[in-house]
Amino acid sequence: MFCPECSVEFRPGFTICSDCRVALVPEAPPDSGVAQAPDPHRELVIVWRGNNPILLAVVKSVLDDSGIPYAVLGETSGRLEGASPVFGVAHEAGLYAIQVGADDAEEVEELLSGLDEEGE
Repeated sequence: MFCPECSVEFRPGFTICSDCRVALVPEAPPDSGVAQAPDPHRELVIVWRGNNPILLAVVKSVLDDSGIPYAVLGETSGRLEGASPVFGVAHEAGLYAIQVGADDAEEVEELLSGLDEEGE
């Protein structure tokens, strides 16, 4: 089963995308230009951390446009101020963190070099 919004594949038995909250479809959607999650067997590194959800959206957009697969920590945690991070993952400085494959890290850091929490 696949999410028609984010194109993520789910194991049998799932009917709703946990991120997009939409019904899954049996066939993979046509290429939407949205990057897939990184291969779980690749070494992942954190390339961005932050508290600003708008800047998070900008970073995701840059990665989607470049076709680089990524994973977001903290985006669907439902975390409230002062609560523990989801699954005990402390990403030090920030509510959100973006991971990419180690082999993509240098390219991503270059793409994101002009971004920071203040948007400068």
